[in-house]
Amino acid sequence: MIAHIDMDAFYASVELRDNPRWRGKPVVVGYDGSRGVVAAASYEARKYGVFSAMPMAKAVRLCPGLVVAPPRFEVYSSISSGLRALYAEYTARVEPLALDECYLDLFEWESPGRIVAEIRSRIHSAFGLPASAGIGPNKYVAKVASGKAKPDGQLLIAAESVLEFLWPLPVSELWGVGPKTAERLRNHGLVFIEQVAASSVEDLTRIVGRSGADLHKLAWGRDDRPVETDFEAKSLSCEHTFERDCGDLEELGRVLKRQVTRLEERLGRLRMRAGLAVVKIRWPDFRTETRSVRLRSGSLWEASMSVLAERLRVVKQPVRLLGLGVGDLVSEDVPTQLELF
Repeated sequence: MIAHIDMDAFYASVELRDNPRWRGKPVVVGYDGSRGVVAAASYEARKYGVFSAMPMAKAVRLCPGLVVAPPRFEVYSSISSGLRALYAEYTARVEPLALDECYLDLFEWESPGRIVAEIRSRIHSAFGLPASAGIGPNKYVAKVASGKAKPDGQLLIAAESVLEFLWPLPVSELWGVGPKTAERLRNHGLVFIEQVAASSVEDLTRIVGRSGADLHKLAWGRDDRPVETDFEAKSLSCEHTFERDCGDLEELGRVLKRQVTRLEERLGRLRMRAGLAVVKIRWPDFRTETRSVRLRSGSLWEASMSVLAERLRVVKQPVRLLGLGVGDLVSEDVPTQLELF
């Protein structure tokens, strides 16, 4: 069986743990201000219609008594590392999806439900945080089950019960079905997963395109992807949205310098080296552009600052959002190819 373990409202739960005075209050994690975005919302905040990725200004309007906690990513990252060390005590096959969720391959255990209950109990004891889990014969079923187990519960779906579990659910529970695709399916009379399963691949392909075959497989509870443990980072990035559009190159440079520092620290922890820098700029009219530059002899700071200064000179507008990414990552152990000319 495969387990999907998901920390409930992870960032918000950490803040509630560390700030007991906020317990019972609606809490979100994010930067306050007109351009802030909600990174996580407590279950109390969700009752007001506040969810992650929502503009902070809208969240505050929906919930006037909202507590806004600035994010502490170093704390969340440290907890995430501790969680993965705990999971590794039970299986070597752990696939992290984000700081707050992982797949665990538990096929070697006779009682995966008991093992997951033990893991969740240890998470409570060691970290003081709630976690939900779904257990199923494959990744898809485990993921859907963990969503149904929230908050702070677990749900095991045996292989013989997969269709009984999936078929009454709405089509929006199928992976890859967003609001537009769900509406398209409903317009053709396909409201529940059972109806998708009863449809032919040809009909589904006519309705949703190439993903029709995949949706048909999922509707029958089929997902043959293994838990993957050998993920290799291909890129890293970070970005900053300004409270007010900024056209001051010196201030932009300070923000860019912080981003360079963050990325270089992350590269160091991963023991990786970047071959490409990508500068992302969003202008006041929401036009967004990216500029890439090869990292050869120059530093990440020099290369990205040169791109930023050049674009500011050409466009002659202030900046709404500034982002920096690095790509073409290789291990530090790979020798650097020297340029001949």
